[in-house]
Amino acid sequence: MAKYIQSDAKDFAALSQFVTPYEAQGRTASAALLIWFLEVLFRLDETEAQDAVCDKKHDAGVDAIVVSDSSKEITVFQAKRKEKIPGTLGDTDLKSFVGALAQFKSRSSVLKLIATTKNDELKKLLEEGDVADKIGNGYKIRPIFVCNVAANVDASDYLAQAEAAGHLIELWDLKRLGPLLKQLSKDWFLDEEVKLKVDADHLFYFGAKTSPKLVYTAIRAQELVSLPGIDDSRIFAQNVRLGLGRTRVNKDIIQSVVDKGEHENFLTFHNGLTVVAKDIKVRGSTITLSGLSVCNGCQSLLSFYENRKALTPKLEVLVRIVKVGSDRKLPEVIAYRTNNQNAISLRDLNSNDSAQLRLKNEFDSLYGAYSEYTIKRGEVVATAELKNEDAGRMILALYLGEPTSAHQKYRIFGDLEARIFSIDMNASRVRFAQLLTTEIYSLRSKIKEERIGKYGLTIFILLYLVGCILKESAAGNEFLKNPSPFLLSSQNAKAPQRRLLESLKAIIDHAIVELNYYVKEHGGDSYNYKSEFKSLKAVEALRNAVVKAYEKDIHNGRAQQFALPQ
Repeated sequence: MAKYIQSDAKDFAALSQFVTPYEAQGRTASAALLIWFLEVLFRLDETEAQDAVCDKKHDAGVDAIVVSDSSKEITVFQAKRKEKIPGTLGDTDLKSFVGALAQFKSRSSVLKLIATTKNDELKKLLEEGDVADKIGNGYKIRPIFVCNVAANVDASDYLAQAEAAGHLIELWDLKRLGPLLKQLSKDWFLDEEVKLKVDADHLFYFGAKTSPKLVYTAIRAQELVSLPGIDDSRIFAQNVRLGLGRTRVNKDIIQSVVDKGEHENFLTFHNGLTVVAKDIKVRGSTITLSGLSVCNGCQSLLSFYENRKALTPKLEVLVRIVKVGSDRKLPEVIAYRTNNQNAISLRDLNSNDSAQLRLKNEFDSLYGAYSEYTIKRGEVVATAELKNEDAGRMILALYLGEPTSAHQKYRIFGDLEARIFSIDMNASRVRFAQLLTTEIYSLRSKIKEERIGKYGLTIFILLYLVGCILKESAAGNEFLKNPSPFLLSSQNAKAPQRRLLESLKAIIDHAIVELNYYVKEHGGDSYNYKSEFKSLKAVEALRNAVVKAYEKDIHNGRAQQFALPQ
């Protein structure tokens, strides 16, 4: 029977197109697929996703590890990516994965893996994640297998056998990813028209009843699980993240679903769902939705769906439905804001801070024609956006000389906030950091080790190195303190910004060339950039090598000292 299962050619090509930006020289094709998965579906940021992957030899059958203290889970990933089709996933790779999971059976087995592995990245993930002790303290292993082809019958049969033996493998093959890929490749709304039955006295709406702008209603979970696109994730295209019913919150939801005595009280403690639709019509007790998507509540809806046999008419869910028409920006804002309910971020708490208000007003009045400084999530801008969190990371690297902490976003408005956004930090200094970062992005393809060039922290390392070179000259120090006269603004339309950036490109080029030599001299392909770029000692050594080489080039006439443009 296995030979009759085929991988969809269009889905295969679409997935390849999505994953291509994550490919890099020295990075395996499977690692690129997994990094895409971790960013897009598992919702890790760029640096977190790359740090989670151990894309070197001797990985002991483990391609990535993510530790979640909130759900007390350790997710172990393996990915396989085939170069072409026809081809399917059989049971061989899955058996290998199950064999690798034996290494996570106990605290002692993890300690043995740490002691014997030849993969430094895997060892670092295990040690820094405190995986051995956490398994000893009861953390569960969550195995996920990702592949770019469809699983055949042999694979399906083996997954059933593995589950019976206690290994519940969550498989994301091309068949499961396919509908989502189609949705991501086009509109983010379902094509189907959907009718939902509600009790008329459980309905509240804004606007005309025939076509309201906003609806609040209580809907039976039995009605919700009949929505199309739940099983293949299409309905969650605007909330693309795993919703597999295994987090601590989801376990509480499932417990409430299974316990029928809690059904009538479910409305009192559940936050409900948020649905966006292109159009809403209400007639009697029927709500008709055209072009809908669930942008918050996918975890709950999947929990209902997977336990639908336990549902009763008493279990109702609060549902908020928002009419968005053809506006693509509004659904994104709604999806983003409604999916950040767990905790108000430090950025949110500081959005009305006097330092942030001062910087925003100053930045937007001077540079608003080119870029806008945003201090709150979901702000709509007319030009390029500079988030204050990103600005803080740039300031940390360029002006404070601490790029090794730039990946720790939680610290920008935490313990580092007072130093980053001090009274000395003004809009022109922030704007220059933004411009310099943009130039570095445009030149990072010159980094020979492509994995390093695409690493999230590398930009901040280069920003730091360029800043160190500028600080070696009196002109550079003067400029860094007050770049305002040289930047285009509402008050300075004739500033020599173009000449300034051209001169800085030469310094960026030098920093990249020396970084390439440094990496080559310190292991080349085996250079542990993930660790080195977070080490103060290692980055200081890199800085000394780059600045020393620059001073030699100036002495030998191969480079010019930075000078202020005239």
